[in-house]
Amino acid sequence: MRNLKRSPTREDEVVLKLREAETSIEGKVFATDGKTPVKNTFVSAYSNDGQKAHGRTDISGKYSLKVARAEADYGNIWSISAAYKSREDSTCHRSPEVGCDISGTDEVVTAKDITLKEMGKLPAVDTDEFIVEKGWSRTLSDGSVIQIPPDALPTKGREAKIVVEPQTEELLTNAGDVLVNYGYVISVREKTGDKALIKNFNKGKEVLMTFRYEDSNVTGLGIKEANIRPAYFSEASNSWQPVKSFTIDKEANKVTFRASHLSTWHWWPQNPVNNPRIPLTQPPVT
Repeated sequence: MRNLKRSPTREDEVVLKLREAETSIEGKVFATDGKTPVKNTFVSAYSNDGQKAHGRTDISGKYSLKVARAEADYGNIWSISAAYKSREDSTCHRSPEVGCDISGTDEVVTAKDITLKEMGKLPAVDTDEFIVEKGWSRTLSDGSVIQIPPDALPTKGREAKIVVEPQTEELLTNAGDVLVNYGYVISVREKTGDKALIKNFNKGKEVLMTFRYEDSNVTGLGIKEANIRPAYFSEASNSWQPVKSFTIDKEANKVTFRASHLSTWHWWPQNPVNNPRIPLTQPPVT
């Protein structure tokens, strides 16, 4: 873990202080019955001061995450959650977060047990090819919709190929950002040449996306529907970035927004009062 501090002698000098990950957070993940351990479950954790860690459970359902103890108690509070997709029938599971305080001197800190909740079936991967000048529109198997307008892609190629892959595991969590159910990894490439076309869409050619959700996914994790908002994963900052403008249709269980790029997208509950990154003003909720 890195701490950046200014030198007392030079204002333009930054001192880099590293913290060793000498503490282990250990715990177990259980199936929906609260008794059966689940192996190969993806476990993600974050601390209040921005540390992150992740790993998978072993055959006994146990996980162990190496983390660094912070100087301030605030940074020693961790939140841990788990996600799992059945290899047999694509049923996906996710857990509520559990807290863990690693303050003290123990080298190993045991967290509360995690119990998975069934979130439904993971949709199939959707692949297609289309003509760039005509655009592309698709209603996915879960009712979500992606619409790419004509001539939106930054390419001289005539045809493109798109892959929309639902994903529940390997989605990292941020402080204050609780992931719900699954997200979508969306990639577009030139049909000839295989050049990636997910960024810098042509001006005025934003993609329209509508994500659907189930009431059971929201209430099952103790989430308020009014706090749902879409976000994309930024590889540059290794964090989820919220969409500022969006609408929620509570009757149809839909979140709709526009974007100038494609990447990994998800929707999660966010209380703007508790997170300074989220503006307090939002578009009207319908």
